[in-house]
Amino acid sequence: MKKKNSQEFVLVGSDAILFMERIIAGMSKDAQPSQRQTLDFDRIKKLKLTIRKQMSVPQIKCKIKWLSETPNDLQEEATSSFQHDRPEYSLLKKRLNKLYRLIEKYLEQGVLPSNVEMELFCRHAEEMTTYSGYGDERYPVFLDKIHALREAYLRVNIQEFRKVFSDIAVLKKNCHRDV
Repeated sequence: MKKKNSQEFVLVGSDAILFMERIIAGMSKDAQPSQRQTLDFDRIKKLKLTIRKQMSVPQIKCKIKWLSETPNDLQEEATSSFQHDRPEYSLLKKRLNKLYRLIEKYLEQGVLPSNVEMELFCRHAEEMTTYSGYGDERYPVFLDKIHALREAYLRVNIQEFRKVFSDIAVLKKNCHRDV
């Protein structure tokens, strides 16, 4: 069983390569400004990587142990995201809102969120659509926007990412107004 201060995830293909670049940038003293956040090594106690190449595609399995001082909100979101328990709707909504505000701050700074934050946001957003009675008729459009957000993120296209994130904000506002 995973401890509360750790998480695991797997990245494949170009995501794996970008993740390695971000690790290097985060560890480098002469890091060049990037549109993506580097990993926050001040919050990481241990980072373990297993790197493989399967059928000519790079694959990275990452295990992160957070310092005990890691803020509980993001740590909680990360660890619960990789568990298969279905949280209460209100808890999931709270987690998603925290990530939403965090991504807004990154966009104000002109950067994209980290892979971990992006993955958490998309997973939570997709999981929100499994609860009935909260705007079910809007779920297909919302899921399309989440997919488009992922695509913009993978292309490191901050302008497209901002546009899609703005579309998601409008959907969110309209749904919350009507529900």
